[in-house]
Amino acid sequence: MSKIKMIMSGFKWAVTSAVYLQKSHPERLDSRMRKNSKKFNLDGIEFPVDERGIEKFEKQNPYKINVFDYDRKSKIVRCGEHHGPNVIN
Repeated sequence: MSKIKMIMSGFKWAVTSAVYLQKSHPERLDSRMRKNSKKFNLDGIEFPVDERGIEKFEKQNPYKINVFDYDRKSKIVRCGEHHGPNVIN
C-alpha cells in the first residue's frame, strides 16, 4: 500500500484498532486488522474523512465517534450523540 493510501485510509485503521484491540503489536497492520476493517460499512465515505464523513459512518454503523484535539489541552472537537460501549474516542 502506498504512503498516500495509508494516510487517506487512516480513519479506517483508527476505527478498526479502537474496536478490535490487538494485545500484541497493535501498531501492525496485519491480516486480522484487514479482515476486521471489512466489518464496517464505509460506502460513500471520502478519504480523508471530515465531519460529514464521520456523520455518515455513524449512520451506517452502530458506533459513535468522539474527536479530541490534543494540541489544545484535550479539547473535545466533536462529540457523538450517544455515550456507551459503542463510542470510539
